[in-house]
Amino acid sequence: MSEFKRLLKANLYNPVTPLFMNSFKFSLLFNTTYHCDYECAHCCVNAGPQRDAKYIPQKDVEFYLDDFKENEERFKGVVVFSGGEVTTAYEKLSPQYMPSIMQSALDRQIEVNIKTNGAWVDKKYGNQVFKDLEDLKYTYNPDFFPVEIHLSVDRYHPSSVNRSLKIIEKIAHSDKLRDKVSVALFTSPEDELMVYKEMLDEKKLDKYDLNLTDFTIHAPGLNVAYFDEIPVGITGFDSPTFQCGRAVKNKIGKELDETHKFEFAHMGDISVAFDSENNVELQTCGPAVSVPYLDKKSPFRNLKPWKQIKEELTQKVELEYEQFLEQENERER
Repeated sequence: MSEFKRLLKANLYNPVTPLFMNSFKFSLLFNTTYHCDYECAHCCVNAGPQRDAKYIPQKDVEFYLDDFKENEERFKGVVVFSGGEVTTAYEKLSPQYMPSIMQSALDRQIEVNIKTNGAWVDKKYGNQVFKDLEDLKYTYNPDFFPVEIHLSVDRYHPSSVNRSLKIIEKIAHSDKLRDKVSVALFTSPEDELMVYKEMLDEKKLDKYDLNLTDFTIHAPGLNVAYFDEIPVGITGFDSPTFQCGRAVKNKIGKELDETHKFEFAHMGDISVAFDSENNVELQTCGPAVSVPYLDKKSPFRNLKPWKQIKEELTQKVELEYEQFLEQENERER
């Protein structure tokens, strides 16, 4: 019997109560769209250019920013805008969408994380993205940087190293961006060494007018790279690719077992993800537990409060948890 299952049996590890919903902090995530300019083989949400360019309404985003800020005492104070690819809104929806939802978060003293493939840096609206980042305003003192650009850098995203260096170059040479925006490089364990070796290649750094003069650990979870004595906040981390979404079809990543469906919390955080199809789920590397965030009984666009959503998600996880234990009991008889 695995250690995880032993703890479940002994009731020492319960993913629902009290450790799960009553102790862990909540991270707020908006999968703003499933439309993306890439169709990556490993994508866990099946995003791609063939998916509808449908986006979570700004009013929905602001409603839940307020709801979490006012009514969830264990909200971490960070919001993630992801997809799909959130920057496609510049072409497919409105150039005001992304800067508006970012500013809405900062106005509420909520730090912003943009998860992106970075392809926008080579598009016609690339400069507008940088200008919108420069124009963001905040009136509080964040723990680190108020905005983080979280870049996918791996074999599945063409030219991702070059694009990441272009973005870092722009930040390094902008007075308005350096103190406001940090960069996180997200890669897979099998690509990590390749990515950093390529990024630190002197010829490549020269190409982007980046001369790495120092690299120091500034604080837990935050490193600072110095380009010609100019500090740029950079973090780097990796995660295995699990067989969910398109990765299943392409047989990429780590095979999931039954226990993964209960790994909702990572390092004490629970990620609550709203999407453009009006659902909210507890993000996990296994099968997701989700409920609609719209009240389907109402003829209007009535949004359920977080308190109600939380209760519905908890009930659903508890049910799956009980079914899991029943299946385990059957196997051991």
